[in-house]
Formats: sequence, structure tokens, C-alpha cells
Amino acid sequence: MRLGELFLKGREWGMGYVLAACTAVKNSHWKHWDGEKKRSFIINVCVGIVIAVIFQILSHGHTMEKGLNTAMDGLIRKETTALLASSKRCMEGSEAARSDCAVVRSKFSQKVIFIDIDHDTYLRWGEPLLMPRDKLAHFLRLADKNGARAVLFDILFDYPSPRPAEDRVLRKVLEEMTRNRSPLHVVFPTLTSRIDGTLKKGVFDGLIDTNPNFHRGLPYVAFSRADRVVRYLRYYEVTKGPDGKSRVLWSTSLLSVVLFTGDAEKLASLEEKILRDREQKRDEAYTLSLSTGGTLDISNHELFSNRIRFSLIPPGVLDSQGNLFTERVLPDELEALQSELRDKIVVIGTSSADKEGWYVTPVGDMPGMYIIGNGINMMLGGWQVRDAPRWVGIILQGLVIIFAAFMLVNFKGRTMRIVSMLLIACLVSPATYYFYRVYGIFINSAQLFFNSLMPVLGMGWDKMFTKKKAASGEKQ
Repeated sequence: MRLGELFLKGREWGMGYVLAACTAVKNSHWKHWDGEKKRSFIINVCVGIVIAVIFQILSHGHTMEKGLNTAMDGLIRKETTALLASSKRCMEGSEAARSDCAVVRSKFSQKVIFIDIDHDTYLRWGEPLLMPRDKLAHFLRLADKNGARAVLFDILFDYPSPRPAEDRVLRKVLEEMTRNRSPLHVVFPTLTSRIDGTLKKGVFDGLIDTNPNFHRGLPYVAFSRADRVVRYLRYYEVTKGPDGKSRVLWSTSLLSVVLFTGDAEKLASLEEKILRDREQKRDEAYTLSLSTGGTLDISNHELFSNRIRFSLIPPGVLDSQGNLFTERVLPDELEALQSELRDKIVVIGTSSADKEGWYVTPVGDMPGMYIIGNGINMMLGGWQVRDAPRWVGIILQGLVIIFAAFMLVNFKGRTMRIVSMLLIACLVSPATYYFYRVYGIFINSAQLFFNSLMPVLGMGWDKMFTKKKAASGEKQ
């Protein structure tokens, strides 16, 4: 079933359930209720709606974002842990592992490969402050020779090497690619000024400007405002070029995907729209249709579509040996495995913990190159997290409020509250996990919990005042 059809069906079913619930209350009990029960039911429904609206407004604050992050982190970690277990069973090669292999393949784009300068290699190269650029030139030459689609350096080139000969070697390879009109796209991470947002200069700027297949990209990953955990991709940043004109600097991960699928022209059109909206002080969410048939939601402030799902796990993360297999190539293995580079996005970086670039993620500490790689894999695989339509939350909250008001007029308050909380825990959470795993749609169970539980706790205030008046009358 397509996503649009699912939404239409869900809306139809949801409205049907709401009408059925209201009809059941009306037909089965409403006629037999006395005036006090009817009044109490209506008041409690109104109280529930008012409090739900207030919490909906407050849901964009830091406190609610913490609840959302806790719920999402749990889902993502559980998903990744299950994928690692499936990868392990798949590697065993048993007959029963076929379904596990299918699950693993569905979460791998199989178009991303990492050249990982691991810790042992880093030490052998002398713990260099800057990665030896003659080595990087060799990697680039092999990628060009073997027909890679794009190379993404997770290594900065903003300072000259203390060994000028290494810069000359890499420069020579880049010049040869330009002269020979190599189709290989190369993405260079480029920093921007924190003061005025201008692009910072790099060692190879002249070559990047003269070769249309050389690109600058935004290397940043986005931290959560609350706890500095890397959960999001930052898709773009509006910056200024040397000529002072505004331009969009796309993230290295998004840029790699678009170059891989051949949709660079669509990205240029989107840049024009973003700049127009920025002039009018509008910050919109955008969509980008890929030639492969997928669609990307692009926004720097949306808490769902820019959230990273982790399926490519290197050794040491989650206390595992990882699941990258041949997708992770060490420098000493590259000569023998160079044919694996064909038609791939090649991410070159280091996983040494002695080098800067390790970050806290929902699945554990991870090198930046693999965070970027997981973002690429997520976009190529077409499984961005998407927020459930607003009507889904409204219908679910409405059902809980009607149910709670009904329970309150028929049972004691404490019983009603316990049953309502159990309802949310036993029904909403499994439903959230199902839609997330199957369709990539996240129903904000944390927000739904607060938006539904707080109205429930706010109900019954009219009875409370009645009881107080009765008690005071007895004393008199």
C-alpha cells in the first residue's frame, strides 16, 4: 500500500472510530444518564480539549523536545540493535537466516563504501595533525580508475600541509582529473565563518572553482539543543561567497546523494527557491524528487525528516563487531578490494579515537564519517523518518479524552486514571513502533502521552468542588 493511500485509509478508519465511539456513548448510555452525568461528561471533554491544545502549543519547547528525543532515541536504538542481530544471523548462512538477510538488505543502500583510516593506520602514519595528502591522492586515483560515482572527504583542507610535497601530489591528481574530464564527483568539506557566514578559504579553492565536478559541502552534523547528542542532519546553510552574494552550501551527505542520482540541476533550482524565501524571511520545508523515484524532505528545523536512522554500524559501536563487512575497507586492503569502489559513493575519513570527529549518537559514540555515511544510506534507501499527519494525533487524543470522560462519570477517578494510563502504554506505544518500523512514520507517543494524560488528570474538577461543598455543609 502506498504512503498516500495509507494516510487516506487511516483518516477514514480514524474518523470512523471517533464517530463510532461518540455513537456508542450516545446510544448506550447518554439517554440513561441523569443531568449531572451529562453535564459532567461535557465539562470533562471540554477540559480535556483545552488542556490538550495548551500542551500542543507547549510541545515545541525544550521540555517537550526532550520527551520526543527520548522516545525517538529508544526506537532508533531498538531498530539498530535488531538490525545488528539480523546481520549476525545472516552471516551464519543458515537456511533460517534468509529472512534476516532480506531485512539487512532492505536497510542497506549498498551504494556507500568507507575507506577507513583506522586507529592502527593512524598510529603507523605517525599520528599526523593533518592526514597525509599523498595517501589521500592515492585513494582518489583508485576511485577514479575503478569508476566510483562520487568521493566524499570527511577531512578538511583548510590549511596547507606541513609537508608541501604531499599537497603537490594531491594537487597533481586533481589537475589530472580536470584535464582528463573525469566524471568522478569529489566533495570537499568547507567551513563557514561563525561571524558573518562567509565561506572559509581552502588549499584547493582554485581547482574546485574550475572543475564542475568538484564541490564544496557543509560538513556539520546537528546537535540537539538540550544534550549535545547528534541526532540530525543539517541539510544546508545559507552563506556568502567571495563575491559577497548569498548562496546555499549543501551538506556533504545530501550533495553526495544528489550527485550519485544525477539530480544536481534539481538542487540548483531548489537553491533559488531557498534564497528567495530567505529574502522574504520565510523558512520553509522543501521536498526534492530524485530520479530514482524517491522523495527527500529537506528542512533544518523539522524534528523528524532530518533525524538520522543508523544501520551502518562500525566495529566498537554498541559493543559489536559492526555489520559493514566489505563496505568498510582499510587502507592496507584497498589495493585488493579496489573493484568494490565501482558505482559507489566513497567516504574517506578516520575512525581513530585519537583524532577529532567522534560524537555521541542515540546508538553510542561514532566517528563523524559513519554518521555522514548513515545519512547518505538513509536518503538513498528512502527511509527518512516522517511525522504522522496532524489529524492522526488529533484523532488519537480525541479518542483518549472521550474514553476518559466516559470512565470518569461511570467509575471512581483513581480507577479511571489507572485504566487511561494503561490504555496509552498498552495501545499507543506498540502502534507507534509498528508504524515506525513498517512505514517510517513516527507517531509522537511522548507528546501524545502528555497531551492525553494531562487532560485526564485535569478532569473531574467539578465533582471535586461539589464534594468540598458537601463536606463543608456537613461540618456546619
